[in-house]
This record gives sequence, structure tokens and C-alpha cells, in this order.
Amino acid sequence: MEQTHRNNLRRSRQKIVDDLDVREVLDTLIENEILDDESHEKILSEKTRRAQARSLLDTLPTRGPRAYSVFLESLAENYSWLVEEIESKEKSGRKNTQEITQLQDLLIKGGVPHAPSFSISRSLELKAIKEGLSNLDTGKFLTLHGMPGSGKSVLAAESIRDPQITLNNFSGGVFWFKVGMVDQDQLLNRLRALCTKLDASVLPNGIEEAQEILRKLFLSPILSDSLLILDDVWKPEVIKIFTLPVRILVTTQDVSVMDVVRDHYSIVEIRPGLTQQESLQLFSSYLSVPQEYLPVEAKAIHDECKGSPMVISLIGSLISESGRSSKTQRQSGRWFYYLQNLKTRRYSKLKKQHSYEHESVMGAVQMSVDNLDKPDQEKYEKLAVFLDDDPIPSKTLEILWNVDKYEVEDTMNTFLKKSLAMCEVDTTQDTLVYTLHDLQLDYLKTRLRDEPEKERILHENFVSEYLRRVNYRYGDLQNDGYIFSHLGYHLTMAGMTQQFPEIYLDLGYIEANLKATGPVDLLSDYRKYSEQIMGESGQHEEALSDFEEFCRTVGAKVSANKDADIIQLALREVESSEVYMAAKRLADQRPETLYLDWKNRSNVQSQNIATILHPGGPRVVKFLPDTRLVTGSSEGLVYVWNVVSGEILQKLHGHKSDITSLSLELSQDDIFCSGSEDGTVKQWAIKPMEEMENNQGDSLASRRKSLKRPTPKSSTNMSLEQMFSEHKERDESCSTIIVGDHEDEGVLAVSWRPGHQEVAVAGRSGSIRIYDLKTGEEKYSLTKCHSEPVNDLSYNANGDILAS
Repeated sequence: MEQTHRNNLRRSRQKIVDDLDVREVLDTLIENEILDDESHEKILSEKTRRAQARSLLDTLPTRGPRAYSVFLESLAENYSWLVEEIESKEKSGRKNTQEITQLQDLLIKGGVPHAPSFSISRSLELKAIKEGLSNLDTGKFLTLHGMPGSGKSVLAAESIRDPQITLNNFSGGVFWFKVGMVDQDQLLNRLRALCTKLDASVLPNGIEEAQEILRKLFLSPILSDSLLILDDVWKPEVIKIFTLPVRILVTTQDVSVMDVVRDHYSIVEIRPGLTQQESLQLFSSYLSVPQEYLPVEAKAIHDECKGSPMVISLIGSLISESGRSSKTQRQSGRWFYYLQNLKTRRYSKLKKQHSYEHESVMGAVQMSVDNLDKPDQEKYEKLAVFLDDDPIPSKTLEILWNVDKYEVEDTMNTFLKKSLAMCEVDTTQDTLVYTLHDLQLDYLKTRLRDEPEKERILHENFVSEYLRRVNYRYGDLQNDGYIFSHLGYHLTMAGMTQQFPEIYLDLGYIEANLKATGPVDLLSDYRKYSEQIMGESGQHEEALSDFEEFCRTVGAKVSANKDADIIQLALREVESSEVYMAAKRLADQRPETLYLDWKNRSNVQSQNIATILHPGGPRVVKFLPDTRLVTGSSEGLVYVWNVVSGEILQKLHGHKSDITSLSLELSQDDIFCSGSEDGTVKQWAIKPMEEMENNQGDSLASRRKSLKRPTPKSSTNMSLEQMFSEHKERDESCSTIIVGDHEDEGVLAVSWRPGHQEVAVAGRSGSIRIYDLKTGEEKYSLTKCHSEPVNDLSYNANGDILAS
């Protein structure tokens, strides 16, 4: 039987099973020698009518090329509607075949990548992308934003393999343009290739000429209904070039590149990790076994890597080499083996059994390193001093290798070409930064694991080069975007504990550090390395306390004002303090500067114990029962702070206007309410203090910063509905109460009733309303309590009296 006829029966199978009594068609099939006695008996041996119909449909495809037409003939007299059903499916099938052929031609011409061998359908993301594409207007951009390895490019390609999306919306074609990190010449070459793909009559010799040629091409009738896909965009200049009369899909790790087309793009956030179900589906795809045969370690691997598509694919590929039978998957100890190595980050132990090219997954890295020239090998091995995922500025590599910036660029270009590093742009410093993949860094650190002294010397030489360049005048250290955030780590790894008090109790270093990174990193270092700074016998304990308190009170002022003079600020301290004495010593080293020494110091001493530099305009502030502080801003953002370090623990989105009031139930440490000018009251559940300390505590790794400029549209994860809608704000609150009959009412005051799940709310109308926090319903109201707006509300401790 032809494949098309098999497909027709398959598409109509359920209808045939529901309606057909096979005894009414068997005679015709036997007379025409489609069925023999054996198959006839097999079909009738089934106990139910529906089972007999299924058996017949399973048998027909094996009974030769005439089986299909004879079967339709047997149905004609008593089952004419089934004949119509099957023939309609045949017409639909021909149409689908034509559509698929047409779609394949479009995708091949446009250079769209093929689907990966093993993958899963991420339905939620695909739905959001397809909706975005269906509603995309000419000259607008749909942006897929997510972390490296999150599957942006795979999802972009999969979304346009849907004939309904591509043929109904982009009949002019879909054209894939791989961008990446390219210079102007490389970009021009790729633009010339794109013009060739679009059948341009002339090829451009410059970027501006390419832009004009593309503009004319996409205005032509044949390409007016096209889609252009810009994959892996890193620079806003690329987006600016493609401000063309065409619909554009963009994939990028840095959504700030879209700022040049503000109000002309929408975003779909791609989750950095798969759900547990999706991870298990991907494992099943690699192993060709049902999910129920996967061991418990499969879920544990998902949890350990947070569903990283890249890691799940890597381990799925490795485990598939151990055998795909269900018995093998149930009994295999390789799952536990890979899980343990994932937990200990020993990727080098993930060995492939049947790799014809490399002994293990580290083989590719080793081969690339071995092929480097000897000087480049030595430089690459020194990169082991860095931590995972740390962006490495070019200036830092100048110091690590003791070379000039041009040699750094040449060396890193070699590593980039050999896929031994990745490159991105630091938009805040207008310079290049580099990163290594975890596997590459693990390879380098594994080589040092059995040589701790070699690793110590590597860190010692690195730190010493920084200090040697400034002749050990710590205040002269330059901000290279790295050292101030990592000096404590490298001193520890180098065993240079004696340097801690010299550096961290040096007022010049404090000033340089604060102006480079602000007080958060420095205060964290004071806590993390307190024992080293105090000294073996604790002789610097008092000095540490003085400096830590000083940085907590003036750190924000020094970091926010480049003209702030830390010596003059330190001269306000009491004369007996270590900070004051350090300021006197440093002032003597700056004879060209006039400093004022306070004579009435006792009268000017501030009672301030800490200063936090608040982004935007703070409107309200409230202490939580522990050491955290909550603030509400004029931008509608809620911030949760660590008062000790001045660190932002959480940044919460939800309100659309000024936050005017905060209220909490003292018995619930991690829940509070906020009121806003937008006319809403929102309830928030924040992370427990213990979890925040674990996630954002003293470890250096937790304080690494991305060098890319953050953007409001991409700072946290959103639900897919919010990702798709460019106008809809994300909301991270637990619940929302809409107050009053119109937006002008506003919320000016909120008070949580002690011991109850209800809040009192007031605004401009002068009325007071009581709401149930669980249901959001208004329980009762006190109208026109005041003739003016109510600016504050407060319950007494028992919750039975409310003041306004």
C-alpha cells in the first residue's frame, strides 16, 4: 500500500473504528483476494466490534497495492460517509504535502538551520513566539531574550517550521542571518551574502550601501511579506542597520541592544532552564525509552543543573552510549556517576565510551590547547586563576600575562578562533571582556588539582603584578573592572594573608575601592575575611570595626560622588579612631591638598550608622522583624535590603506608579503589603532571610556581576503572557486588590490589622475601606471619614482600634 493511502487511513482511523462493523465488508475483501483465511480468522478472533475494526486497519497496509481501493469499494454501499471522510483526508493530505514542500523550499532558500536530532517541543515558549510572529507589524521587532544555552536559536527555527505561521504570514520567505560577535568587515561580508540570497542585482561595498539595497529589496512586492531572523545579536549597531521595512525576529543574550528601536519591539523571555517534565522528555528522546524507565537520578540531575538545556543534552548524549534498552536504563549506575560528577563540577569525568575522536568530553578542549603554540599554551593555562562565569576584562589579562593590550587582543583572537573562549562587549566600559565555558575552565583547574603549590604561585604572581605596578601604594590601584571585587579571593588562594590588614585598613585603597565598586563588595569582604584582616592575634580587631563602620556610613556618598574626598570625611571621626589616624597619615602624603581638621568634633558627630544609595526616588521605608529593610520607590518598585551591607536582596515589580505606603504583620517575617498611587494594594511574599543569605551571602561567587548594562525589561523572569505583551508590566506580587471605583482614587495609606488577614486602605476620597487579604473582597467601608485625603492609617497592637 502506498504511503499516502496509509496516511489517509491513519487520519480517518478513529472515525472508522467508531462506525464500522467489519463483517459487512469482509466478503468483498475476500472475494477480491485482499484477505486470506488466516487474516480473516485473526480479525474475527477479536472480542469486540471496535477491536475487529482496529485489527482490519492494521492488516490492510500489508495486503498489497490494491487493498486501499478495494476497501473503499467495500464501504461504498453501507458506509458512504466513511468514504467521504477518507477521501476528504486524502485531499487534505495532498494539500498538507504541498504546504510542507512549499515550506521546505522557503526554509532551504532562507538558510534556516535544520532541526536538532534530539529535541523536545517547549510548547509555552513556542506559543508565545508564534503569537508574537502572527501579530508582528512591518518595521517591528520580536526579540527572544535568554541566557546562553537556553535554546533561543532552536526555538526561533522551530517556530517557523509551522506551515500555519510561515505560509500564512511570510509568503515572501524567511531569511536567517547569523550575527554573533563580528567586526565591521565581517558584518559587511555577511550583508553581502544576505543580498545574494535575496537575489540583489548589485552587492554593497559598505554598510550604508547595504542598508539601502536591503531597504529597496524588502519594499519590492516579492519580498514585502518576508521575515528576517537576526540570530545572536550582541551590538545595538546591528539592530540600527536593520531598521528596515520588514518584520524581524531577533535572538540575543543582551536585550539592551534593542534600545535603539525603543517602542518598536516586544520581548519573549526564554526560560534559562527546562521544566522537570521537559528535562525528562529530552532524556527520553536521547534514550528512546519511556519516561517511566528513567531512574530517580534523572530528576536529581535536572535539579542540580536547574534544567540547563545544554547540560541535559550533554548528559543525555553520554548516557545514551551505555545502551538504550529499558533494562539498561533501570539498572545503569552511570546516572548516579554523572550526577555525582555534576555536583562536584568534575566535568572531566564525563567520559564517552564509544567516541571515535576523543577519550572523554575533555578531549576536545585538550586537543585545542595542545594545538596552541607554546607561549599561547602558557597564557591559556594561567586563566585557571578565574572563577566560573566571571567576565574577564582585557585590562585584567594585560596584568595576568604582563603584556600590552594589543598582545592581549591577538592572543584572545587566537583563542576565539579555536573556540577556547567567548567574547562580549562591556557597554559600561566600552571594552571587550572574555569568558570561558565551564568545561574549559574545569579542564584548566583539573590540571592544577594535584599541584596546589603551582596554583598558589599562579595566584601570587597575579596579585603581586597588580601591587608591583603601583609600587605597593594600594590607593593607586586602577579600576580594571575586576580586581576590586576579587582581590580578597586571590590573596586567599595565594596564601598572602599578611597583606590583608595592610590593604583593607589602608584608607587610600578604601577610597579607590568605593569609587570603583561601591560599598557592598567592600563590606562583604570585611565580613568574609575578618579573621585575616584582624591578624593572627587579633591586633587589628578595633581597626577593622572602625573601618567597617566608616564604610557603612560614608561608602554610598563616596561611590556616588566622584569629587568626594575620603580624607576630609575621615577627619570627622573621633581622634582616637583608627580611621581618623589613617586620614591624618594620608593627608600628610598629600601636601598639595588643603584639609580642614574639625575643632568642635563633638558637636558635628553624626548619629548616622549606615547609608544606602537608593536607585530612583525612595518614598516609604519599613523595617522587617529581622535585619532587612523594605523600601518603596517613585518608580513603583519594591526593594528588600540587607541593612548591614547595603546590598539589594530582592527587587520586586508590580506597581505602575509611586508606592505610598508599606505595612506588615509582625508575626509573619516574610510577608507585607504595599499601597500605590496606581490604586492598588499588593501583597508580597519574599524569600526567607536564611535563603537570601545562602543565595547572596558572603561567597565571592554570589557577588559576581555581569558587566552588561541591565535593562528594565529583562531584569527578572516573567510569565509568558507578560513576556509576549510589550505593554503589560510584570507582577511578582502574591495578590492584588483594586481599590475604589476609578484610578484617581489612589492608595495613600495601608495598615495591616494585627492578627487578622485584612488591611485598612485609604486614599484621596477621604474614605476608609477594609479588605480581606485572602479573597481581595471589600468587607466594609467608612465613607467620607475625612474631607481631605487620608495620608496615614494605623491599628493599635490589639487590632481593635484604627487611627487615621
